[in-house]
Amino acid sequence: MTRSEEPFFSILTPSYNRATLLVDVFQSLVRQRFASFEWVIIDDGSTDGTAALVESWIDTEPDFEIKYIYKNNGGKKSAVDFGVPHLSGKLVIFLDSDDYLIDGALSRLKNFWLGFSSETRDSVFGFFCCLMSVDGKRVGGGVRFLLCTPPQDQYDERKKGDRLPVIKRELLSLYRFPAFEGEKFVPEAYLWNELSLKYSCAFYSEPVCICRYQADGLSSNSISLRRNNPKGVLLYYSKASSVRFGLWNSFRACVNFYRFYFHSRVSSELPKHPLRLLGLALGWLIFVKDKYIL
Repeated sequence: MTRSEEPFFSILTPSYNRATLLVDVFQSLVRQRFASFEWVIIDDGSTDGTAALVESWIDTEPDFEIKYIYKNNGGKKSAVDFGVPHLSGKLVIFLDSDDYLIDGALSRLKNFWLGFSSETRDSVFGFFCCLMSVDGKRVGGGVRFLLCTPPQDQYDERKKGDRLPVIKRELLSLYRFPAFEGEKFVPEAYLWNELSLKYSCAFYSEPVCICRYQADGLSSNSISLRRNNPKGVLLYYSKASSVRFGLWNSFRACVNFYRFYFHSRVSSELPKHPLRLLGLALGWLIFVKDKYIL
């Protein structure tokens, strides 16, 4: 691919003090046989020499373009939104800094996407791919649907475990994470839920990415992140409490809304779930457990 051509993929990697882990990401991209992609690194205020490391990779002139953008620290969601205007690919792969691609992954993902008819590609917002842990175990089990239209089916597939999102770039300019002053976290599922209300999505069953959960990562600090970023979290749970995501899924969101509402007491749109009073009671009980027992 010449640098003047539009790449097929943009690989978007937000990073904060992950220089040592980015080495494996870079090496996995160098090993890809399919070269029509760019790697866009959004450095969220790193102080560990990330900039110099990335510059050294750019100097090696790999077969793909590397775009390095520095910003002040604001959390992963702000890094993603900051990076969107810098993307050029048709599809955007959300590749975390502690994950890396399996050899041949990009070729398989391109073939999977082009295997759909143009009508199907127009109707979906993207697709989600299975992950594998470093010990070779599949993360989150297998895939039940190739294509999902109802928001509940999409939600059910995604909640099985972490997935690698591959999203149409054009939609990322229209659907953004909400921003709240002083907060750095909104669940990624906020964006996928919003998209699922209008578009179908697809699921690729074969693992294409190795995930390495870190002690300081989002997955390992889920409860504290939700406590410390109440406005974004309550907005997410309020919207996820819609019965369009299924009665049980939406009820769990309703319970979590009240759980984290009691932690923060910030104002937010209340759930409209038919079992919201029961959700309030259960949410209060879990809040008490969080605060006084754990």
